[in-house]
Amino acid sequence: MTDVLEPITNFCAIKNLAAENQLLLVLCKLLGALAFKDYTFRFGLSSEDASRIFKNWINFLHFKH
Repeated sequence: MTDVLEPITNFCAIKNLAAENQLLLVLCKLLGALAFKDYTFRFGLSSEDASRIFKNWINFLHFKH
């Protein structure tokens, strides 16, 4: 699974968060609709990084569909 998701993990401090955890963040955001600030606490990221992960994963999933 990681080799498919590699392009998503190649920037900023996001590199330290495993692809599986990035996907978990996105799925939690889609299901729970909590603020990014909550996810920053849970995953140890800045709000900007959490938002960037979410946007990139949504784009990635859209183009993989």
